[in-house]
Amino acid sequence: MDSTRWIKIKELFMTVFDLPDDERAAFLDKCDADLRPEVERLLRADIEAGGFINEPAVVDLGLAEEAAVDPYIGLQIDSYKIVKEIGHGGMGTVYLANRADFDKQVALKLIKRGMDTNAVLKRFVMERQILAQLQHRFIANLLDGGSTSDGLPYFVMEHVEGLPITKFCDSHKLSIDERLELFRKVCSAVSYAHQNLVIHRDIKPSNIMVTEDGVPKLLDFGIAKLLHPNWSLDTNEATATMFRVLTPEYASPEQMRGAPITTTSDVYSLGVVLYELLCGTRPFKLEGRMPDEAAQIVRTEEPVKPSSVVSGRLRGAVVGNTGENQQPKTKDEFKSPTFRNPQSAIRNLKGDLDNIILKALAKDPERRYQSVQELVEDIRRHLAGLPVTATADSLAYRMAKFMKRHRTAVIAGGAVLLILLAATAVTSWQAMVARRERDRADQRFNQVRKLAHTVLFDYHDGVAKLAGSTPIRKKMVSDAIEYLDNLSTENIEDKDLLLELAAAYDKVGDVQGNPYQANLGDQDGALASYRKSLAIRETLFKSNPTDAG
Repeated sequence: MDSTRWIKIKELFMTVFDLPDDERAAFLDKCDADLRPEVERLLRADIEAGGFINEPAVVDLGLAEEAAVDPYIGLQIDSYKIVKEIGHGGMGTVYLANRADFDKQVALKLIKRGMDTNAVLKRFVMERQILAQLQHRFIANLLDGGSTSDGLPYFVMEHVEGLPITKFCDSHKLSIDERLELFRKVCSAVSYAHQNLVIHRDIKPSNIMVTEDGVPKLLDFGIAKLLHPNWSLDTNEATATMFRVLTPEYASPEQMRGAPITTTSDVYSLGVVLYELLCGTRPFKLEGRMPDEAAQIVRTEEPVKPSSVVSGRLRGAVVGNTGENQQPKTKDEFKSPTFRNPQSAIRNLKGDLDNIILKALAKDPERRYQSVQELVEDIRRHLAGLPVTATADSLAYRMAKFMKRHRTAVIAGGAVLLILLAATAVTSWQAMVARRERDRADQRFNQVRKLAHTVLFDYHDGVAKLAGSTPIRKKMVSDAIEYLDNLSTENIEDKDLLLELAAAYDKVGDVQGNPYQANLGDQDGALASYRKSLAIRETLFKSNPTDAG
């Protein structure tokens, strides 16, 4: 059998091995028909050999209870007595243990019997080395290490009692902002690991335990990688077990295609965790899929915006390319703490958070946040109401963020602005009304002035030749003088109007007593009228001596 075919068989076997018995048949139906017999043969061999590897001989012979299948339970390893299994993965098993010399519970990790190949041993030692150099309040600390009597390496870590971060958030009904603050603490641990040249490569909720006090602890650096040439693990064994040691739902596209891993791979995994924290579901549904199919989905399909997922779940719709195989959510799931106020969640997710998460989940590592710190900074800016780098930096966007950040001041300023605008509008309206009334007054004044001019200059000259017209002429002159005197008391600045007024007084004086034409014989009245005309002209001359008009 060639190595390529054997690698494919191992990948399929390792994938189907982790599935429940009732799902294995459906999964095998999707397998390459040429490879299926080999995978089924390995499964049968595993079942037949199960007792030989996992159970002590005394159980086979009926000399011990069948429940005692793990030979390490109750065993003393150096200073630690193993109490029970609390977790296991592809390479090792984690036990709860008590330190014998004082009462302290710890977590002790051992390589599984049968998995102690050179590559696995090297990876296990590397994990121990990584933990030894990482001292951070949000990373489970390494306490001790050594080897068993039969030469298997082990290490001891602090035992973290708590819940995976997703379950903790739901059980405590944390708001979106509270979840973001907790997520920032996790990011600080990952960023610290990166600063120490360590990539975790398996960030997922089950590896982020949160204590009852709300303190997150990052666990399981089992497939972490030191960014150091002496720790290269790019071997055939590592490639063959890829789908065994990583978690496809949280693995980056470059991990799924076996490309070189950088710190941006952890950024992607953090993006998946954040998506699940805020939406209650992962971007893609990969359970039960063939390895090649799962890798194809992660490499090519784009995740749906988180706000659209929440909105769709609220409507009872199946949303997203997480595939057409997603089952509709039950009515009870809509009452989950994540969605206790769905409309508010949609409003909070739209915009910045959608863009932040989708930038972290970009297929191309170059388009993601280039560091965990950049991701954390955008979340901080979002929480503070500041513009984030994951959104186009437009003037309208910045104004919207400024208004949200300074809501009280903006409301107060807006109220003042509205008052000023209202006052300006009222003042403008009043000015317009005044201007309109002034225009009407000017129009009436001009009409009256024109009428007076006509009466004084045209009508008087017309009736002056008529017999017996003296009384009417006196009346016309008397009315004209009254009109002219009233007009002269106004603060008139129009030169033409003043000249017209002076000419009118001259005309009245002529009618009253000009000896060179027909007059009313009122010389005193004529002199008074001439003096008024002269006073107006003198005033005009003083204001502008150079004006000959």
